[in-house]
Amino acid sequence: MNITNASGILVKGNINKRFFWYCLKRQPKLILFIFINLYYRIISILINNKAFYESRKFRYYGKIKNFDDVIDSFGKTVKKINYFNIKYDYIVEKSPSILLKSIFPRVRIIGYEFNKKYIVALETYEKNVKDLYDINNLYINEKYKIYFNSLNIKNKYIVRHRRLYLKRQTKHHIKLPINIIMIFLMANLITIMSFFFTNANLDLELFKTYFEIRVYIMNFIPIFAVMLGLYIISGRVYIAFAVTFITTLALGISNQTKLTYRDDIVKFEDLLIIKEALIMSEKYAIVVKKYTIIFILLFIPSILILRNRLRVFKLKWYFRLFAIIPITLTLFLGYKYFYSQEDIYSKLGDKSIINIWIATRQYQIRGMIYPFVYTIKDVVSTIPEGYTLEKAENILKSYTYESIPEDKKVNIIAIMFEAFNDFSKFKEIEFKTDIYKKFHSIQNESISGTIVTQIFGGGTIVSERNFLTGYYRFPTFRKSTNSYVWYFKEQGYNTDAMHPAYGAFYNRTSANTNLGFDNYYNCSNRYNLIQEEIMWDDHYFLDDIISQYEQNKKTNKPYFNFSVTYQNHGPYTSDKYDGKPYYIKKKNMSDEGYNTINEYFKGIYDTVDAMYQLIEYFKKESEPTIVITFGDHNPYLGENQLAYNELGINMDLSTVEGFRNYYSTPYIIYGNPSAKKLFNKTFVGKGNEISPIFLMNELFDYIGLKGNEYMQYMSDLKKQKTVMGTVYEKENGKYISAEEATSNKEYEIVSYYVANNFKLQK
Repeated sequence: MNITNASGILVKGNINKRFFWYCLKRQPKLILFIFINLYYRIISILINNKAFYESRKFRYYGKIKNFDDVIDSFGKTVKKINYFNIKYDYIVEKSPSILLKSIFPRVRIIGYEFNKKYIVALETYEKNVKDLYDINNLYINEKYKIYFNSLNIKNKYIVRHRRLYLKRQTKHHIKLPINIIMIFLMANLITIMSFFFTNANLDLELFKTYFEIRVYIMNFIPIFAVMLGLYIISGRVYIAFAVTFITTLALGISNQTKLTYRDDIVKFEDLLIIKEALIMSEKYAIVVKKYTIIFILLFIPSILILRNRLRVFKLKWYFRLFAIIPITLTLFLGYKYFYSQEDIYSKLGDKSIINIWIATRQYQIRGMIYPFVYTIKDVVSTIPEGYTLEKAENILKSYTYESIPEDKKVNIIAIMFEAFNDFSKFKEIEFKTDIYKKFHSIQNESISGTIVTQIFGGGTIVSERNFLTGYYRFPTFRKSTNSYVWYFKEQGYNTDAMHPAYGAFYNRTSANTNLGFDNYYNCSNRYNLIQEEIMWDDHYFLDDIISQYEQNKKTNKPYFNFSVTYQNHGPYTSDKYDGKPYYIKKKNMSDEGYNTINEYFKGIYDTVDAMYQLIEYFKKESEPTIVITFGDHNPYLGENQLAYNELGINMDLSTVEGFRNYYSTPYIIYGNPSAKKLFNKTFVGKGNEISPIFLMNELFDYIGLKGNEYMQYMSDLKKQKTVMGTVYEKENGKYISAEEATSNKEYEIVSYYVANNFKLQK
């Protein structure tokens, strides 16, 4: 006599689940029983009685309409299989007998029987199974034993050696160490794979340094911990490996792509702007190296081997939960006391093979995973050393909030130009065409100076929020946050932000509201009505700024507008330049470098003309208006500053000249004739060389306005220090190394307090 289960042996999948979904499609109201059964399961756990749930989980049978017809039709749809190709006399299954009989009408069934309330009589089922177990003189061919053992079924009834026995799910405690060892090996392979993606192109000299034991361990531990956690959750090595591998590979490809086009690594904060990254990926070609394809090809057979050769780790969900807690706690403590510590981070990596003044290279010498985890601290508002609420308030108490007099509420139009710099200042470049002629004429009629940014080639949002807030380090902007924009709102200004790209970029849609802007006009709510794609041409965009200014005049309120352009955003063509004319002499430049910088200058030529037209408009405008313009950062002109180096421009950050060339862009403060008359100022002259955090103070100090307490504090700070940075700072008119500079602790305490304690002044 031959005996078997049905699910997984004679029928693919689980019969009970298949029947429930079959009924649910025909009677959607049965979905309620998903929640009812969940309730039964919770109760069974709380009272520690599995039978409570098992005996009640089929109560939905009593709610099935036309039950007999439904169960007959289901039985006809089930496709039966028979791997052993033998006749079975008994089917023993934890399923309702009535369901099994609809599928196997000629086989004797031992299954669940119901009472009138469709509650299973579990005692009857267990007695029937025991009686069957005692039957002698039964036989099944030994060759099927291996197959039965491979089936993933909780209970298998097998007959061999003329005896029937109940084969329960195999205990895998012995297999657990083997699986952990395999996870350890796989984590090492993924760690080594991650090292291939630390640079835009594989650098073997750099690659070798990652095997220094401390650097290797700091990259390995997060991968191993994540794999171990996924294994405990899923119970399957191949799932833990697959998720970790795919995540690391995606991170690696993103890292190489960002390095190629922006010379910047992927940081943890990039996860917060994933929508922007997906949009921008349409503008850039994803970088996929040959070895990346090899990794993908090796991944497929690896998954199959791990899936077929390693045991499943079976644990109840509450045991998994308890097991995952120590891993989570270890990760948290590891991050807090090791991965976020600057003193540990600064000691690792071989600095002898890089330019230590370039931040990206500092990240690269430490692998990919370790720097990625380290940058978590950049999105967490870290409390400055020595900070107390009382200390910050006492510093600010020495200042008194001051409003703008009604007759001094001038319109302010601030425009940050994408990747704008005046390359005519470099004597190394010989221009064929004076593309900056109109810009220089604007400078001659304005206060003109230099801002020294924190960023190069990308990171627009840093200069933007430096200017709007006066903060060198930022909070999350996920809630209302003190800013200069709020100050203008308090003074009765209408406040608009404008950017002809997507609102999702840097989460501006949400952040700009929290910064105090009444409106944020972007590609999603305004410019898509004008054209489908991003508005590249600054002529159109600056004309729209004028249109919004004209609209505001009807409100009889002063206007603060902050706009960010998009023209001149990289990447710039390097393989073939089809624009005319060529703007500079080629000299000894490569085709790649020459094409890149001419593509850039092509856009700058248009931007300068658009800027000139805007200034000409406000020159004739009767309302007093001030226009502020500045560049957010220098353009990225090829890997390792290709075009800069070929032009002979000093970009060596170990020198003050190289530092200034690397981070400096121009700003202007233009006052139209009405503004000049209002403030009795010429609005002409040389402005200070400053960080973007001081640009608003540069304006207020010039026109004699004080602003709120924080603005006054920043104006006093600017008297001593005008440039902040991690390499050099400018104190008392001189550049000195950041290590020699006066401590910024007081500023950090005050700015942290203001950034994290929103207060709307009336």
